[in-house]
Amino acid sequence: MSPLSDESRQHYEERMREVETIFVDNPERAVEMADRTVSDLLVERNFVADAAQDDRETEEGIAVMYPEIAGDYREARRARADVVARSARDPESGEGPDEETTEDLRQVVRKYRAVYERLARD
Repeated sequence: MSPLSDESRQHYEERMREVETIFVDNPERAVEMADRTVSDLLVERNFVADAAQDDRETEEGIAVMYPEIAGDYREARRARADVVARSARDPESGEGPDEETTEDLRQVVRKYRAVYERLARD
């Protein structure tokens, strides 16, 4: 596992701040951005050996090194998949998420934030 350079740490922190800013206007997009940020961080930290690696393998690697965030990562990835599926079912609806869904998405972003913070710390 490779530590992050100060430059990389700053880059990822900027991306996570952008996620939080975008959430207000587009919660689904914020979830996608949070997922991409954490995914990129996992690649940089060498948790992902190659592009063909599946989520289960990544989850297992996280669980070995950081068992306290493995559940957050797993739940965030599942919720992200639900967002993608919901968007695919009705891409033209033009309707934003309802209040309950927005709160669910807020929790997803919080889980990604927890994973990000732990991975970026070491």
